[in-house]
Amino acid sequence: MTCWTLFLDDERHPARTDGRTVVCRTSAEALEAMRQRGCPQVMLLDHDLGEGDDATAIFYPGFEDMVLDGVISIPEGFEVHIHSQNSVGGPYLAGKIQSLVGEMRRRAELTCLAIEMPPQRG
Repeated sequence: MTCWTLFLDDERHPARTDGRTVVCRTSAEALEAMRQRGCPQVMLLDHDLGEGDDATAIFYPGFEDMVLDGVISIPEGFEVHIHSQNSVGGPYLAGKIQSLVGEMRRRAELTCLAIEMPPQRG
């Protein structure tokens, strides 16, 4: 997949755009963009996305499912930035995503170790 940036916000516009920035206004749009393009290199996320839609309750579970199910892979150098006025929800969402990234890196390291280990002789 190509290197791209996901900008998820129901109101704001990105400060800069190029051909690689995809602007999504809802969690559903963002999840569909990832199904089509793979995981973005950079995520720029708002937490509160209008009536009944927020990034922690709707976007994050879908993102997590796609990662854990192997539908998308988190790229090397992945970045996430939360631009939210929600002083609780923003850091909570960032923490959840960083925990998932850390878990996926840990699993990748364990897989590499398992492949590199010589067979044990008994």
